Amino acid sequence: MVTYVNRKCHNCGKSVTGGYTQDYNAIGKPFLECPKCNTLNNHEDSCTEWELMSFLRKAWLIFQMTTTSIFWAAALAFILFLFVMDHIHENWHLALLAIFALAICGLYRVRQFNRLTRASRERMNDPLYREKLRKLGFLPT
Repeated sequence: MVTYVNRKCHNCGKSVTGGYTQDYNAIGKPFLECPKCNTLNNHEDSCTEWELMSFLRKAWLIFQMTTTSIFWAAALAFILFLFVMDHIHENWHLALLAIFALAICGLYRVRQFNRLTRASRERMNDPLYREKLRKLGFLPT
């Protein structure tokens, strides 16, 4: 079940998510900047840098990405099957179709994961960003 949240600034009360948005677990900045008063709001429960995640949180994120990839691969395999069902005469044809769909969805997720972790590493290599994280209490002083 999807949960929708409207995160508001703890200083002025303005929405920092632009209204209701899906609650999620992701790699990214652990704070949101208020568009009205520029206050930094903690967003760590939904989104944080890869380097700052605990082992369990990293494992949970990878598990979520894997399971959604498998779900979408099954959906893709079914859709592909609808187009080629008249040409499938052997069971191994179905297996090949499933492997193809899993490869497409799996490669997409691996590329997405690599893009997110690379962006996280680049942010964490920025001394100004690390100082901002330190001031917010995400990094030890």
